Amino acid sequence: MMILRRTVLLITNWGRDRVTEQNTEFEIGVETYVPAGNPPGWRRVAAEVRRAVRRGAPSAVYPARELMGVLTRLALFADAEGYPLQAELWLTREYIERFAAVGCCDLSQATRANYRSKLLRLREALLGGDCLTGRPAQLPGSGANPPYSIIEQAQLYTWVAGQPTQELRRGLTVLLAAGLGCGIDSTEIARLRIGDVRSSGPARRLPEPATAVDGGNEGPATGRDRGQDTSQDTAQRRTPDQVQANGDRPDHADHADHADDEGAVRLAVRGRRARIVVCRRPWERVLDDLAGQAGRDHGDDAYLFRPGVANRGGNLVTNFVARAHPAPATPAFKTGRLRASWLVSLISEGVPLQALVAAAGLQTLHGLSRIMPHLPAVPADTAATILRGVR
Repeated sequence: MMILRRTVLLITNWGRDRVTEQNTEFEIGVETYVPAGNPPGWRRVAAEVRRAVRRGAPSAVYPARELMGVLTRLALFADAEGYPLQAELWLTREYIERFAAVGCCDLSQATRANYRSKLLRLREALLGGDCLTGRPAQLPGSGANPPYSIIEQAQLYTWVAGQPTQELRRGLTVLLAAGLGCGIDSTEIARLRIGDVRSSGPARRLPEPATAVDGGNEGPATGRDRGQDTSQDTAQRRTPDQVQANGDRPDHADHADHADDEGAVRLAVRGRRARIVVCRRPWERVLDDLAGQAGRDHGDDAYLFRPGVANRGGNLVTNFVARAHPAPATPAFKTGRLRASWLVSLISEGVPLQALVAAAGLQTLHGLSRIMPHLPAVPADTAATILRGVR
């Protein structure tokens, strides 16, 4: 009984500390938000925007900073039209529809639909009620991100390895490994700390290229004190899919009893979809090496992606990718497509839905329906055998 009481007390204290941490992050996000360019009207509307988000965000699902951004845009639009500084007037269904129709015409229809959805959720939290003047404008959602083919993934890896600076090579390799290996999106990548990458044992090694990136100078051991030789820039290795295709990944016969766990790399994903994700085998060594190198330079508490950048704004990944040097015949680099490729690979390999949904940070299967057109077809005879079941 005493052990049970202590356990309950520990869980209660952990839950209280977690709520306090989330509330602190929420308040910091609201109080420190400033729109890009700090437009002149911001000072007039800032206090009312913050009041509305503080009051409605807990029931509106979306993170505080996302609501701050979209409500600020609505508030500036209303202020320019002479509306009073009152969020309840900005957030009427009719005015939200006007904003979606004429207040953000410079944005795509998918983005306008996303803005409207967030504003309507915030409105429901503050006011409730339905639109009294007709049906909302029809704005289609964004299309599904198509997955990269194996050839396209190899092209991207080669393109990353050919970038002119080590910062670009390593940053883009982090995005590749986190996207194709773990399926996390750009927001989650931006929050990832070096210490969030954990390995259960000696990671599997990928063959080293013949020529070192930095003139053959041997670098320090990686894998965080596991004594592995990683003198090469990680981004200059062959793509893991190429290694698998060539059949030259080393065979760990000495660890056969623990083949499913030895060298596994796990990510502790932060944010509202916090979870543990096990990295795909081809990307284990790449991701672990990147974390090991960054950990020695910056410490485990630093960010894995662009550790020297303190501002972790929503465009951190997009702006970084935009700096990369383009190459002909190389597909556009999009983290959404990396995640789609990860999902398709898991579904194609028959990963149980419960495990897939948990690893992807999803609450339902609805998000998976958009990638159904991109899944490989199943031959009729194979489908019949599977549907019939085993003897």
